[in-house]
Amino acid sequence: MARWQLAVEAGDLVAAAARERPLLVVLDDLHDADTSSVRLPLDVAAERRSAAAVVLATTRDDDRSWDGRFAARSALLRAARTVALQPFSAEDVAMLVGGVLDAGDSPDAARFAAAVARRTGGNPLFVTELDPAVRPVRRRCGQAPPGPEQRRTGR
Repeated sequence: MARWQLAVEAGDLVAAAARERPLLVVLDDLHDADTSSVRLPLDVAAERRSAAAVVLATTRDDDRSWDGRFAARSALLRAARTVALQPFSAEDVAMLVGGVLDAGDSPDAARFAAAVARRTGGNPLFVTELDPAVRPVRRRCGQAPPGPEQRRTGR
């Protein structure tokens, strides 16, 4: 009964927020959540199908990440639309690394991007973690990293 009450109250909260404007609820790393937390968005969705709200949940897709919670994972997969994300291609990695290094099309940048693609397997998290790692190197070389305004404008 408590689970159902929580779903009703959460559904009311979502519906109230969605009356003002469409609502996006993001649940990151849902594979790390306990079973009742995985079920909650399903229960809320069943309670409030007409609300102008979308729930976006990110999860890992391997069995090990869902150890002991296979029923919750199955329920989630049955109720949800899934989008499987692929690793970055070598070209994607090169474009991202080129932006971080601000090195253009130099041969060094191309070699570095190829090495990053090999080492990370194109995993977007690992590739994007380069930005904080590369900043001190750029500072030591006398090249200040671009600030937020430079990144937006490209200047």
